[in-house]
Amino acid sequence: MTKILVVDDNEQNIYMLQILFAGHGYDVDTAQHGSEALQTARQSPPDMIITDILMPVMDGFELCRQWKADERLYGRPFVFYTATYTDPKDEAFALSLGADAFLIKPLDPDKLLAVINKLLHDFQENGAARPSSTSLNEEEIYKLYSERLVQKLEHKMLQLEQEIEDRRQTESALQASNQRLLQAMRDLKDMQKQIVRQERLAAVGQLAAGMAHDFNNMLSIVSLNAEVMLYRGQLSEPDVAGAQMILHQVQQAHQLIQQILDFTRRTNLERRATDLVLTLQEMVNILRRTLPENMQISLDFTPGEYVVHVDRTRIEQVVMNLALNARDAMPNGGNLNVKLANSRTLPDSLSLLSEPAEGNWIVLTVADEGTGIADEILPHLFEPFFTTKPPGKGTGLGLAQVYGIVKQHEGHIDVHSEVGRGTTFTIFLPATSSALMEGAKGPQEAIPLGEGEVILVVEDDQDTRKAILTSLEILNYRILTVANGKTALAYLERHPGIALILSDVYMPEMGGIELAEALYGTAVPVILMTGHEEEGLQHLKDEGRIIDWLRKPLNLSLLAEAIAVTINRG
Repeated sequence: MTKILVVDDNEQNIYMLQILFAGHGYDVDTAQHGSEALQTARQSPPDMIITDILMPVMDGFELCRQWKADERLYGRPFVFYTATYTDPKDEAFALSLGADAFLIKPLDPDKLLAVINKLLHDFQENGAARPSSTSLNEEEIYKLYSERLVQKLEHKMLQLEQEIEDRRQTESALQASNQRLLQAMRDLKDMQKQIVRQERLAAVGQLAAGMAHDFNNMLSIVSLNAEVMLYRGQLSEPDVAGAQMILHQVQQAHQLIQQILDFTRRTNLERRATDLVLTLQEMVNILRRTLPENMQISLDFTPGEYVVHVDRTRIEQVVMNLALNARDAMPNGGNLNVKLANSRTLPDSLSLLSEPAEGNWIVLTVADEGTGIADEILPHLFEPFFTTKPPGKGTGLGLAQVYGIVKQHEGHIDVHSEVGRGTTFTIFLPATSSALMEGAKGPQEAIPLGEGEVILVVEDDQDTRKAILTSLEILNYRILTVANGKTALAYLERHPGIALILSDVYMPEMGGIELAEALYGTAVPVILMTGHEEEGLQHLKDEGRIIDWLRKPLNLSLLAEAIAVTINRG
């Protein structure tokens, strides 16, 4: 089968080309940058390569140079497919490096296939003929290469300058002020630095998102095995304590993964009526164990009700971020005071509000005795990627993240600071009624057991599959296991008595969402499992295409309850 190697750092672009080429009978390999592409091609040379230009590690231009210098690869068609380098000079430079075609995104699929088919036909008819050598020497190539990069930077600067010019035209004060124009140019330079930092963080976020799924699989294995050991009731008291500590650490690790992913995507809020006093008491205890010993932490509140409708994990993250900022502001130690109060109004001086608002507010104050913040920095304090810390010491996302979480909860935040006298952050959250709080559960509710029903577990990770199998057998279910959705569909034809499918989302050949779509309208209910933040899964549940979805790492009691509810519903 004819093989095409697709190289692009954008997963959606890779997916679309995979679908297109595979649908027309081609075998498709993929890589996310030039270095990975060369390694893949040298191990198993493709019949053609189609690549983006702007990529991390090694871009398309350098990939082309090394491709054409490789004895095994040079004659195989090399195609650029780009949305960034669209100037005629870019095409001329690409062709001078030996590229066989230069295509600009987006291109009509039929036209793209026509180019690909012709190049492959010529290659298969004429063989791997060495391309004519370029008249450019190495110095000229690098000069042209640098010119192309500089042109892209100049183009981006022109775009940014145009944006600033548009803003300038809408503000008459800026039109008449040369001083403000100079300030705008200084802002442009800062913006360029922020763009570079944002692209780096985006790459880290992409890596973190991929790692999160694997980490949550690992945590599921640890969590489920520990819960099974506790459920069997055969452990000694020290071993019970050890297993409980394992579960606690799994939860801490899961929260850490969520915090890593927070700056890469908008997290779905799980809001419940929450007593802030209890939450902050636990947070203060954690901070006392984790922050330096020369920091004294206190929690003050007057008697009253402090119930808010929030995602507790996100509010804990707000407090943690502010506490870490206070730690950095007090290298020699000092007092960190966390305070709760009630208020009927917001202050007129609240700088982040367009107008004061009335209502019942819970006021959360976090105050330190640190170095303070200069007046000229305060207006930029909540801007993403703004930081006063040296390179490598801060991302500039902590306070921006705090601001975003507060706003997601319909709250407001204010800051007061004096250089040398400390900083106070004041957060206003809408109060809610304690009547909305969920009642306390008994010390240990019985985990619902099955009656021998057959469950098909669809999971590509062998260790995770084994941990789920062991857990479900403990719950008195009969288990069948497969590694992907395609195999699951074939299994259903041979085992019509399956009561439920429990499937991972991301798997080779066919994932859980595709499996659920294939089974939509049948009598077989589907519960999905995921290690990612998945906005789309809730939509699938609301539409009735799946019964439920569970986050990894899995919890034995929640897993048992979800399965029991689903089977009883059927």
